[in-house]
Amino acid sequence: MNRYTGLPALLLLAATTLPAAAEVTCGTYLSRPADGGTQAALGEKVRVVVFHNVTQINAEKGGRYDGPAGNCGGTVTLLPDGDAQAAGACTVMDGDGDVAIYEFRHLPGEQRGSFRRAGGTGKFAEDFRTGWYEQTAQQENGANGLWGGDDESVCQ
Repeated sequence: MNRYTGLPALLLLAATTLPAAAEVTCGTYLSRPADGGTQAALGEKVRVVVFHNVTQINAEKGGRYDGPAGNCGGTVTLLPDGDAQAAGACTVMDGDGDVAIYEFRHLPGEQRGSFRRAGGTGKFAEDFRTGWYEQTAQQENGANGLWGGDDESVCQ
């Protein structure tokens, strides 16, 4: 099993902390490796990991972002200094069949990544809010983390 298949799996390598802000934690996510994905070397010092995961989003206070699950894909670039950069997109579906789409990225040296919702169908169609995610654990079978935003509206 490729240990670089979390969402994104290498985010625990980040060393710096973002400044404290008035923000909220909305809930948790879990991400598990799925079929697909590969690694490639770019020269002798940089590796690129292409990943495919299954993921589920949970919201502490319930609502439309409590339970949607689906697929994420993207890349993690492993840099010579041990840091990583990741980017990708996810498409998740809730129990009603409505689909939410979002993009994510994680820059080198940052503890948290960011996401931007890109609409979807049904109850998710007009949601284009942004937020943050932070991986809190990496296991052999995937990653767990927290997600949130600047205010409660991103949780709803």
